[in-house]
Amino acid sequence: LMTKIYQESNLRLAPNRVALHPADARAANLRDGARAILQTRLGKCAVDVTVDPAVPPGAVLVGSSPGIQDVCGPAARAKVVRV
Repeated sequence: LMTKIYQESNLRLAPNRVALHPADARAANLRDGARAILQTRLGKCAVDVTVDPAVPPGAVLVGSSPGIQDVCGPAARAKVVRV
């Protein structure tokens, strides 16, 4: 039961979800809950956006999933763009 509550409380990013600082989301014209594309030099995948002031400006916090693991490697520079 506690795992279900934790997963549904948005305390942990769900698979295929990214979190951005509000200023970064504004600059990319993205809102909380928006669909977007996560792009790196290794590829891209569809994601949902969470706007979170706890994320450092310029950083992209990524929820784990097989699709994201394929495009995010160690030190991969990520960019989130509108669909």
